[in-house]
Amino acid sequence: MYSNTALVQSHYFKSIEKYFVELVRCGGVVQKYEEGVRLISVSAKIHSDNSHELLGTFEKISSGFVNIGYIFPQKAITHSVMQEKCLPILDKLASMGHIGFTEITLCVTIEGAVFLDEIELFSTKITNSLFYFKFLAGGTFNDNG
Repeated sequence: MYSNTALVQSHYFKSIEKYFVELVRCGGVVQKYEEGVRLISVSAKIHSDNSHELLGTFEKISSGFVNIGYIFPQKAITHSVMQEKCLPILDKLASMGHIGFTEITLCVTIEGAVFLDEIELFSTKITNSLFYFKFLAGGTFNDNG
């Protein structure tokens, strides 16, 4: 059971066996990592009229669970395959009333199979979190902040 298991933060446990004992006792998270899988991120925007557009793509360069770089634009799959996978997702999100920025992450295997990994939804892009936090917490937009 433990032969293909590695601890990301190994300083917490002396062995994988001890980790699993604590996992059973306390609960926790086990994530699977596949060697050779490429992660492609597709940024898109859904407009208020339910139309949508693809804004850009990039490929994540990972070492284990850590992103160490990015390739712009991604070249793991063709544009037509990317559209085939992403446009139905964007159509569904738009029909559900989502408006705003979306990031879709796709997994591409060594054999070229493409699977959905993750969808992130952003209603707005906040660049000044304290200012917007004050507004969301009951403040107002005015010259005094």
